[in-house]
Amino acid sequence: MPSDRTRLGLVAAAAFVGLGLLFLWRSLPHVPADAASEVIAVVTPEGDIEADASSGASVDQIPRSPAGEACLDRLTLPGGSMDLCWIAQRDGEDDDPTRDFYAFRFYGTFNAGEWAVVRAHVISPDGARIEEQFPSGEVDGPCEVIAPGGFAGSSGQDASSRCGLLLGGMADGDATRSSATWTCQDCSGSAAIERAIELRQRVSVPEGQRPSWELFADAGS
Repeated sequence: MPSDRTRLGLVAAAAFVGLGLLFLWRSLPHVPADAASEVIAVVTPEGDIEADASSGASVDQIPRSPAGEACLDRLTLPGGSMDLCWIAQRDGEDDDPTRDFYAFRFYGTFNAGEWAVVRAHVISPDGARIEEQFPSGEVDGPCEVIAPGGFAGSSGQDASSRCGLLLGGMADGDATRSSATWTCQDCSGSAAIERAIELRQRVSVPEGQRPSWELFADAGS
């Protein structure tokens, strides 16, 4: 049977764990369930749908059409602001005779104290799907500027400022939707700091068709 000293030790340990969990819970910002639920833009790359690259084609022979890019009007939100851009282009290294591949990037900066979300939904054509995405999973680290990397069709050289916790992936296993959610622990009062966020997708569509995306974004303190 435990002694009084043992009981006191167990109680103290439980209290310490409880305080730690309470601190962690309080330090994690709450991202509203309906964050980034309204469409802010619908985008489609333009131009002729070029033939697939032949196997072994040199870089200067790679077709990049269709392609497109633009920056959206500034989003002014109750909890901050966001300046966002998008770029999409045909993956010219595509030599698949049944599908065409596109690299897509939704990126920009935001001023918000605790959280930011960007989402992209491939709405057409039928049969479109996300083959790869960034971020995928969870990235936890201090505020710093780092190169996130990329995949075919994107340079992977643009730096992204990540602070706190960055989460990403497909929405509920839906291969047409993915998102990036940035949250910061103990970042109260830091809304004036400009940070970067980005979402990348490599999308495939049936041969000879082009994708369109719905874009969503939100941020708060």
